[in-house]
Amino acid sequence: MKSFKKHLPSFLALTSLVATAFLYSQPSLLFIVLLALGMIHLWAYWSPGHLKLYIFSFFLGALAEAFAIYFGAWTYPFPDIIGVPFWLAPLWGLAGTYLHFMGTEVFDISKKNK
Repeated sequence: MKSFKKHLPSFLALTSLVATAFLYSQPSLLFIVLLALGMIHLWAYWSPGHLKLYIFSFFLGALAEAFAIYFGAWTYPFPDIIGVPFWLAPLWGLAGTYLHFMGTEVFDISKKNK
């Protein structure tokens, strides 16, 4: 079980990318799938800090996308709200928690150098 939990974030990150590639034209379904993947991650690594990071990444990532889209940096083929597909918010939430996992568990950036 410990090995499974160790690889779960990478599996969820890969699954979220595959889901996005295949479901981007079905935004409601993709939103539900990405939200479910985020909830699985939060369940497996539960802490108030992880929840705060997920929520922060969820909203700030989508806001950054909206800002870039507003100024013409890029567009999406099926935009929902101010040019941003609403499935991007849970994808950003997953990205934030995954990057935290990689930084602390894989690269040990939270530990002081001796």
